Amino acid sequence: MADPHRKSFRSDTTELKMGIMKLISETEKEDEMESENSQMPSNITIRCAIYARTGSDLQTDNSAVASQVARCEDAARKMRWTVVEDCIRVDKGPSRTSLERRHGLQELLKLAAARPKQFDYLVCVSTDRLSRNLGIARSIVNTLTCYGVKLYFADSGLDSADPTFLQVFDAEAQIVEDYSNDLGKKIIRGKKGRFLNGYYPGGRCFGYVSMAEEVPLQRGGCSLPAVVGFKLIKRESEAKVVERIFEEFASGSSINVIARKLNAEGVPSPRGVWTGRLTSWSGNTICKIL
Repeated sequence: MADPHRKSFRSDTTELKMGIMKLISETEKEDEMESENSQMPSNITIRCAIYARTGSDLQTDNSAVASQVARCEDAARKMRWTVVEDCIRVDKGPSRTSLERRHGLQELLKLAAARPKQFDYLVCVSTDRLSRNLGIARSIVNTLTCYGVKLYFADSGLDSADPTFLQVFDAEAQIVEDYSNDLGKKIIRGKKGRFLNGYYPGGRCFGYVSMAEEVPLQRGGCSLPAVVGFKLIKRESEAKVVERIFEEFASGSSINVIARKLNAEGVPSPRGVWTGRLTSWSGNTICKIL
């Protein structure tokens, strides 16, 4: 005679197996659907901002800036991204491996933090356009990542969506920083050499005008006369102002008092002389001259 309890146990076991098989089947179907959906083309528009930077604020660098922006736009076009015209920023002038005077980049970081989000990607031509300092460059990456913004570098195709991005980025940024440091040392050595040979190694100097000393019968770049160095020649109109500043400071006048006197008399400031625009004296300007 069959055991009714054993029969009931077999029935329960069979029902449990059928339930498990049904659950597995449903799960597999859901996985297949998710896989198909992930392979479907996305209709979501990816918006990108563009950042370009040059190491000089000269007007001749406009072509370099335009070239960077064009390469970024071309990269975005190939990726089928939409460039947000209001989110294209440019910085000119020495970065001093810091964010100082990098107003364009600072504006983009503020836009990245805004809600609703203004763009999904920030596109640059290369990692050194962010910074030549690894710590600062990584800080920028971390800030953008925190705001949900990815980075893409047009020349190398490096994308922060790649799982290996940080390793590659850190390696490239370290190479850039090492190159920058080495280049700085070479420039300092070159300036010291020029100074020891009797030439002025610096830039503009208020009170003086630099005169190029050319090499006879030799041609340099663009077929221009070859220049061996620059000599400083006193410019009397500015030299009198410099002498006055030293005399008044030695007599007990503060730098701010001296600046106010020069402004009241309409004496052109160094920046005004160099740019041709009306600019005022400040205590900081007087301090630099002293």
